[in-house]
Amino acid sequence: MNEQLNPLQFFRDIRSWIKVRRDFYEWLEAVEDKIQSGKHNAEIKKIIGQAKEELRVPEYDGSCLSCHIKCGSVCCYFSSGTLIEGVLIDKGLAARIKAVLEEKGMNPNDYMTLVKWGTLTSIQKKWIKKHYLLEEYLFNVQGHDVVCKTATSYDKPVPASLISKKPQTLDGLRLWVDSKSVACMFLKDDGRCFLGEAESAKLLGVRSNISADLRPQVCSLFICSTGYMLYVLNSLGVLRHSDYAGKTMHQLVSMTDDASKLLTRFLLTEDFMRLEGEMEATLSDIVLTYPENDFRLIKDLKRLEEARLKYNSLREKNSRKIRALCLSPHIASHTRPSS
Repeated sequence: MNEQLNPLQFFRDIRSWIKVRRDFYEWLEAVEDKIQSGKHNAEIKKIIGQAKEELRVPEYDGSCLSCHIKCGSVCCYFSSGTLIEGVLIDKGLAARIKAVLEEKGMNPNDYMTLVKWGTLTSIQKKWIKKHYLLEEYLFNVQGHDVVCKTATSYDKPVPASLISKKPQTLDGLRLWVDSKSVACMFLKDDGRCFLGEAESAKLLGVRSNISADLRPQVCSLFICSTGYMLYVLNSLGVLRHSDYAGKTMHQLVSMTDDASKLLTRFLLTEDFMRLEGEMEATLSDIVLTYPENDFRLIKDLKRLEEARLKYNSLREKNSRKIRALCLSPHIASHTRPSS
């Protein structure tokens, strides 16, 4: 596929689309609770339930304990060329991680590094002040202001296969990893995060006196464009985990780059968005007017059902095309959207 796509604009568009759907979903939940009487209340509740199911496309919020793709943890490698070589850790989290490491007989100094504030460049200081609440991240150790970050292991260089085709961040930039990058000390040999596993164990009830909150905030919230696209495609029911399990980072990036273009061609088209908007507007009218206007309600119900059938048919057809083209990009490369 050779269509040109602005990555930054695409992710803005799709996140905006998801936000609209989430806002409408939450509005339906709120009005659903108010429907207590009325001739058609059971039918209205059924329609709302169907609409909520169709609108269920959750925004990624970092709540999963580890990334859902097994890419080799490409985002867990850093180099001296990175703005901060590692991930910053706030004071409370540093104390919890220290306690966990000591509980397991591990030396915290091997896993966390203190950096004197005065040794940072003006660019690094400005970046930290912009993205972090300084009072939570600035320590005072023996009269020196310091920040704490995850240590890196020069015994674990990034595998060349991970950077042969890098994913992007959601602001359209290629990931920071380069050939000189080395692993975060918390990255295990199996590609999983020690802190993520320790947090998971505590949430599952493993006995410990230490809080379960163990991952730096940036690690919880960060997701690359490849992971985000797979998350969206899963939420839409286009792809399943088994479709991409075991694929290399290179394959995953290629698949999701194509998927971005395919979503634009098939599911984020002007006609499709208009049909979706009309359906939601009709549903809003029904919910807001059903107690007062019985005749209008019957007409709107019929109009909504016709729109829903067309919308779902179109979405299903085009979702199948996206799935087929993602899994076999060389097949039907000139397929046109259904209308």
